[in-house]
Order: sequence, then structure tokens, then C-alpha cells
Amino acid sequence: MITLSIVILNFNTRDVLRRLLLSLTPGLQKQWEIIVVDNHSSDGSQDMVERDFTWVKLIRNRENRGFSAGNNIGLKKALGSYILLLNSDTEIPTTESLHSLLQTFEHNERVGMISPRVVFPSGQIDMACHRGFPSPWNALMYFGGLEKVFGTIPLLNRICGGYHQTWKSMYTKHDIDACTGAAMLVRSTAIDEVGLFDERFFMYGEDLDWCLRFKKAGWEIMYDPSCTVVHHKNVSGIRKEITSHEDIRVKKRAHAHFFDTMIQFYEKHYLSTYPTWLKHIVYFGIRSIKYMKGA
Repeated sequence: MITLSIVILNFNTRDVLRRLLLSLTPGLQKQWEIIVVDNHSSDGSQDMVERDFTWVKLIRNRENRGFSAGNNIGLKKALGSYILLLNSDTEIPTTESLHSLLQTFEHNERVGMISPRVVFPSGQIDMACHRGFPSPWNALMYFGGLEKVFGTIPLLNRICGGYHQTWKSMYTKHDIDACTGAAMLVRSTAIDEVGLFDERFFMYGEDLDWCLRFKKAGWEIMYDPSCTVVHHKNVSGIRKEITSHEDIRVKKRAHAHFFDTMIQFYEKHYLSTYPTWLKHIVYFGIRSIKYMKGA
């Protein structure tokens, strides 16, 4: 019986993918499996995995299916009781720490998803692993910069810090609304109930959508800092370093997906909750930021 399936989605990140697979090798056990879903990379990623990591199950997509569809392919193949989704630009310094996350599942059968403590190489925490849902108010506080200014002030953090739930300690285990798709551990039986990622979200927003669906189904989502994942968040998408004209094109396309996803998320989850006049304000704000960012 396979306890843990680790699903890694890759697109043209051969070198960091190698680093991630090497970081997983010391803790590899017979009851674990690792699945790499490659979204039609052109940088030799597929050959590298086949040649150097023969114990990895490699799935070669014939096109770039996006984050949701790509991960769904891996989720359908996963046999583990628990499934860890990892971006290819992450690494786990100590794989033994994954056992503590699995114990959290065993101690509470209503926990459907767990976020480890996700940090950048500098040691600074990636707050995407510790989020509230992007309601219009939370989004206004975050994108308006008010969360950064007032989110850590005790009397104001519950008002201004809702997007990242800044009133909660980053050093203790507790319930959160949502985590990041870069590193999330999920109970397989919860996926059977909630379903897979919504493939209408090509890139960005799919993790928030999934977490909200888990919450609506009655599953708990926990933040557990006993396991740390390092996120090298500068090798793809919006944060990709610019070294060529192709990188510029990829970055602009990623920016466009990011802001279009905001509207998509609002239409799916909030359109029937808030008045029509607020919808127009939200859409105007999103499109204005998108324009200012040159997306």
C-alpha cells in the first residue's frame, strides 16, 4: 500500500526540477511514489528525469495543459492515501519532516488539506501558504497596500490583514482558509468527495478555488510549520527572470492570466453574493491594476 504520492508539475524548469528530486531522494521509502507530470517542456526535462531518476513515474503531456489540468493528470494516477503537490521550483530540506504532516491527518480525520511552512531561499516566509479567501474587502486591503501597513497591528490586523490572516502565529499549527498550490498535502478521500482542480483555471487561482471548495464541503485546512518547503519563486510565471524576448512574452502572458483569474474567481464564487454595483467596481479595479502592470 502506498502511503504518500508526490506529484510534481514541470514546465521548462529542468535544473530546479533536478534539485527538487535530489532533495526527495534521501527520504524515499517503498510506501512513497513520485510522479512528474511534464507539460511538454522543450529544455530536456523529460530526458533528464528518465535518465537520472529511473524510480520516478514520468508522464509526458503532448501540450502545455496548464496548472489545473496538468496536476489533475497526476492526481488521477496517484495511488497514495495522501498526495503532496509540489511545484518543480521547490525543495524539501528534510524529508523526514513530511512524517509530521502525515501524523496531523491521522490525529484529525476532518483535516483534508495541510500547508507546510513555505519560505523563500532567504528564509522569508512565502505568505501564499497562509491565506484567507480573496473577498472584495480582503483583496482591497491587500492590493491597496493597507495589509502591509496595518496588518501586523493588533487592533487592526483582523480588519486589514484578512488576506493573509496576519493575526495568527506563523510558528504554531492552526486552521487557515487556503494555502498555495506550490506545496499542499491533501487527503485522497477528501479529493474523492470534493473533486479535482477546476480546469477552467489555466494558471493561478486554482488553489484558492480548490481550498474554498474543500471548506464548503466541511473539510479543515491546516497550516503546519513543522515541515518547511523552500520555494525558488523566480523561475517561471510572473516572477520569471528576464533573459530573452521569449521570457518577456511568458511574463506578460502570466500577468494576464493572473488578473483574468481574479475576475474568473469572483464570477464563480462571489457574483451571486454581492450587489451588481460592487461587481463593476471590482472589475474596474482589477482591469486598472492589470493595465498599470502592462499585462
